[in-house]
Amino acid sequence: EHIEFARRFKAVLVYGATAQFMASYRAGMAHDFLHTQLLAFEGPVCLMPAMNPSMWSHAATQENLKVLKSRNVHFFGPVTGEVACGEYGEGKLISDADALELFSGVVNSSEVMENTFASSEFVKKSNAALAGKKILLSMGAMESKIDDVRVLKNQSSGEMGLRLAQTLHNLGADLTIMKGMMSSKFEADFDSWAQMEKVIVENSSTPESYRLSFQNHSSQTDMFISAAAVLDFEFSQVDGKLDKQEIFKGDETEALHTWKLKKLEDFSKNFGATKRPDQFLVSFSAEAEEQTANLLRRAQSKAMEKDADLAFVNRVSVASSTSDGATLESGPNARQSEAWILKCDLSQKYLGIQTKTELAQILSEEIVSLFDSLSAKRAPSSI
Repeated sequence: EHIEFARRFKAVLVYGATAQFMASYRAGMAHDFLHTQLLAFEGPVCLMPAMNPSMWSHAATQENLKVLKSRNVHFFGPVTGEVACGEYGEGKLISDADALELFSGVVNSSEVMENTFASSEFVKKSNAALAGKKILLSMGAMESKIDDVRVLKNQSSGEMGLRLAQTLHNLGADLTIMKGMMSSKFEADFDSWAQMEKVIVENSSTPESYRLSFQNHSSQTDMFISAAAVLDFEFSQVDGKLDKQEIFKGDETEALHTWKLKKLEDFSKNFGATKRPDQFLVSFSAEAEEQTANLLRRAQSKAMEKDADLAFVNRVSVASSTSDGATLESGPNARQSEAWILKCDLSQKYLGIQTKTELAQILSEEIVSLFDSLSAKRAPSSI
């Protein structure tokens, strides 16, 4: 009965976790009710730290933070602000609204992963379907400097890449992740999950860092999945900071400014042009075209140009699609997307509007089928 609570709940949120608590929790203490339950608890644990900024930055606390994260403990905050003792710095409790939103994401993702994948016949039959396969996955947003204080950045929460990475890992794949910028909603979730075995993470948030990661890993991978929101071009960087007074002379509210644009490398196209017969390319395409026929025609043209074996296409829009007439946003920052899968034989599969976890599972099934087709080609004839 002393661990009854640990068996009753799906997730735990520790509100106002102190430096003392972090230290004792890391040490595995069981001296009070909370520590006892946590030692016996098997679900996701989330901490909301709150303490003096000097205590938070202390090497001992930061070491405890690192160790607890390696054990898949989620951290929400702290944020920078005025703390209870009146000092200012990083150590302030994150807002309740932000914490509840993050906590909801952890609970929902863990429940979805548990309920969807544990009961999925696909995973039951194929939980090692990608064992030994090396997959290079890019995810998140790319950004490029405009001047010393401004950046050009694509929109992406990083959730689709995260859910796809989790799904592929559950199927046994060895993952190298080229990680771009992610929304704070999913950053903590990713950081905790990425501590798992057979997962390598490289920062690929800028064109140069992306290029280096791609060059280092693309030739050794069995499949490149280009899910990141990469930039097609960047501005020629300005030294220092753009001068507003210089651009908007007088009382002008609009002004013309000459920008030099530099075309960036199309990494998925380059991979498609040089891939070996035993390598696959899965490209991603975000399209804002309203007419579905035009959207698919444009996406198919891109996939053929890249020589993609599979293309995942999602619409960027707000679509009225629910039975009660409510609007559902689809695209980079939405929790769901309207999507299609295009194959190299020019066939198309409409997936409808689904959550990104559900879409990741469907896409993973198609990826397994790709590898199965390669194995079938290599199999000796029975004749």
